Amino acid sequence: MSIIKDNMDAPVRESTEAVMADLRKVVEDAQRLMAAARTQSRETLAEKATMAKETVRRGMDNLREIERRASGQAVEAAERTKSTVRDHPWASMGIVAALGMIAGRVSKRFVA
Repeated sequence: MSIIKDNMDAPVRESTEAVMADLRKVVEDAQRLMAAARTQSRETLAEKATMAKETVRRGMDNLREIERRASGQAVEAAERTKSTVRDHPWASMGIVAALGMIAGRVSKRFVA
């Protein structure tokens, strides 16, 4: 099970790292833009603003990709769960009953 989870998490982890790198770049671009605002011409400022907008656009694209992958993984997990429950209905019922019993005992400890 952990091998499957690790394989599923790798693309999301890579995308997350890409988004974080893009966010760092946005901050750097904003700092450069603020520094340039004091000393440089409007053309240079416009160029730096364009660079910052492009970095934000790439970051948004990466966020959309993470959302798409996560959504796909959630659907896959739901399908695998549905398939497992259909293939092993009695085992599934036993697991649910055991979890319910454990949850009941744990909640009793906190309530009493």
